[in-house]
Amino acid sequence: MEEVVLAKWVPVTQEEELKLVRGEKAVDLEEIPFRLNEWDTYAIEEASRILEAHGGTGWVVSLGGEEADTALRRGLAMGLGKGALIETEEELVDPFER
Repeated sequence: MEEVVLAKWVPVTQEEELKLVRGEKAVDLEEIPFRLNEWDTYAIEEASRILEAHGGTGWVVSLGGEEADTALRRGLAMGLGKGALIETEEELVDPFER
């Protein structure tokens, strides 16, 4: 059995004051901390449990640049055995943009 979990490195905005970039429709992310998406954390934990009970290989897949690599490494540290990073040059902030 193979389990694949998609993981995303996201800004922690609940406790931070957001600042807009002047002249653009964007948020200044320079001082905002990032972490692995909470729901992705649950998915990685559940995939690890399933693999422990039934055997198989666990994959964590992330899309992006350097920040996505951090999400990938976190998934590997949480028990998934393999990882794949789909590198992109552009910043994917708004999922509805395309």
